[in-house]
Order: sequence, then structure tokens, then C-alpha cells
Amino acid sequence: MAIIRSLMKTEMITVKPDDSVAEAAGLMAQNQIGAVLVVEGGVMKGIVSERDVVTRVVAERKDPSATKVSEISTEAVVDVDVNTPVRK
Repeated sequence: MAIIRSLMKTEMITVKPDDSVAEAAGLMAQNQIGAVLVVEGGVMKGIVSERDVVTRVVAERKDPSATKVSEISTEAVVDVDVNTPVRK
């Protein structure tokens, strides 16, 4: 049976809650990905996606350099260990 790790293409890129949205967006662009995990002390606190940046920063005319990732991240995230078996 396959495990989650076998379906992953790359390691996850992370940011800290106090990092700016501009930094997070830069990492997404640099790594050609659509989201980054928000991690603090080795614990996942949330996720920020390109859509979050557009709807919660750009559309509201906030400054991405002055807006913290923690202000726009989605916190209700379900995660699984990379060694979890994939089931039907």
C-alpha cells in the first residue's frame, strides 16, 4: 500500500507567523508553489495560499510588507504524517 510520502512531489516550504506576507509570497514564487505552511516551534499553526494573499491582502489594499502571515493564515488545517498509508 502506498504512503503519503510517495505522493508528495517536494518537501513543504514553511514560514513563521511573524514573517511578512511579502516574504511568504516571495517563497511561493521562488519555489513555484501555491501555498506555504505556517510553522512555529516545529508545530504547524496554519497555511497561507496565493488566494489568501489576493483576497486578504491585495483586495483589501493592505501592505504585504507590513502584514504578518499570522493575520491572513488559515488555521483550521488537517494534517497527516508522511508515513500514513493511503486508503481507498
